Amino acid sequence: MVKTVIISVLVFLYCSGFLTAQEIKEVWSEVKEDKILVHYIITGGSFTDRFNISLYASRDGGKSFEGPLKEVTGDDGRDVQRGARTIVWNALKEQPFTEESMIFEVRGEKQPVKKSFFISYVGNSTTWFGLRAGMLAKIGFYAEIRGNTDAFKKSSFTYRDGSIIDYTQPGYYEFSGKNGYSALSVVGGINWQVVPDLFIFGGAGFGKENYLLHIDHYAYNQQGTNGQAYAKYDGYCVSGLEIDAGLMYRLKWFLITAGATTINFKSFNWTAGAGVTF
Repeated sequence: MVKTVIISVLVFLYCSGFLTAQEIKEVWSEVKEDKILVHYIITGGSFTDRFNISLYASRDGGKSFEGPLKEVTGDDGRDVQRGARTIVWNALKEQPFTEESMIFEVRGEKQPVKKSFFISYVGNSTTWFGLRAGMLAKIGFYAEIRGNTDAFKKSSFTYRDGSIIDYTQPGYYEFSGKNGYSALSVVGGINWQVVPDLFIFGGAGFGKENYLLHIDHYAYNQQGTNGQAYAKYDGYCVSGLEIDAGLMYRLKWFLITAGATTINFKSFNWTAGAGVTF
C-alpha cells in the first residue's frame, strides 16, 4: 500500500559562473500514484543555454540534503533548456519511507555552449559538387568550395552577337554542341544559432560561371578536325564577388542545409546539401 507523502517544497537554482541572471519561478510539486513530481521554471538567459540539473531531498527541514537523487526521469541531468520543466522522482524505489515532510532542492549548473564541427556535401545546378566544413556554435564559421567537371577549362575565344569575334586561326571552325558552364566558387563566412539546432549562415568569396561553346578547328586543305577549343559566350558569363546565405538544421548528428547564392548580383542560384556533425 502506498502511503500519502506530505511534501513541503523549497526549490532554488544553485548558480555558478554566468548563471546569476537565471531564476526559478512558479515552483510546485504533486504526488501522482507512487511518484513525486517537482515542477519548476527556468527564466532569463538565452535560448541557447543548457543546464545540468540535479534533484536533492532533505528530511530534516533543510539542514542537510541527500542526493543527487538517482531514480529520476524528466528534466534532470544534462542539456536541460530554459522554460517549464518537471522532474519525476520514483521515491519509494529509491528511499522507502513513511509519511513525512520533505524539502526538495533543485541544483543547476550552466553547461558550456555546445559546439560541434561539421562537414557536408553542397551543390547547385552549375556547381554540382562541393564541400562545406566548419564549426556550429552560438557564433560559428565555415568555408566552402564548389565546382563542376569543367571548372578549370579555359576559353581561347569570345562569342558575341552570333559569332566568335576574335577568331584568327587559319581555316574555319564549327560548333560541336558540347557546351556547358565552367563554374567554381570559393566562399567563407559565419553561422549564427537562432533557435536550438537551427542556424543562419552567410559569407562571401569568389565565384565564376562562364558558359563555354565547344568548337572544332578545320583546315581548308585537309579532311577532319585540326584541333578544338572553347569560346566564352560573353552574354552568359559572370565572375567576381559571390555572396552565400541560407539555413542549416542539425538533427542529432545529421545536418541539412539550404540556401541561395549570387555572383555580382547578376547570377542567382539555389544551394542544398547534407552532412554530419561531430
